[in-house]
Amino acid sequence: KDLYTDPILDEAPSSFSKLREKPQTMGTVELGAYAASLRESGLPSAEASTEYHKRLSFSLTPLIVCGLSIAFSGLFRKNTLLMSLLFSLSTATVYYVAQMLMAIAAKSGFIEPALAVWSVTLAFLAAAGWGFASARS
Repeated sequence: KDLYTDPILDEAPSSFSKLREKPQTMGTVELGAYAASLRESGLPSAEASTEYHKRLSFSLTPLIVCGLSIAFSGLFRKNTLLMSLLFSLSTATVYYVAQMLMAIAAKSGFIEPALAVWSVTLAFLAAAGWGFASARS
């Protein structure tokens, strides 16, 4: 049987479809495949890749916020619960703003999406770990 194609050209038919989707409406697995598809085809993939990494790192957010709150609650002498809640709220706000700024930088192409998202997450995890290591309680 004669083949009418070159064996080197083994691109899937789905790669020729229209690649204009909103990353916010996709599932995580679908978004990862979509970002890889954009990257392989040479199209701009920064927005999809940033959204994908943000979703993966978002699972660590409760650990970061609670970890920082618990680790630094021993620093407060009076109104421990109130001050811990205030500290937790303020660190969560700083974390979200830092993630948002790095995501904007990644979508603009100033920094690699994986580096942008995970650097903020790892920095705050390290701060929580340092807080636990130096806690007095």
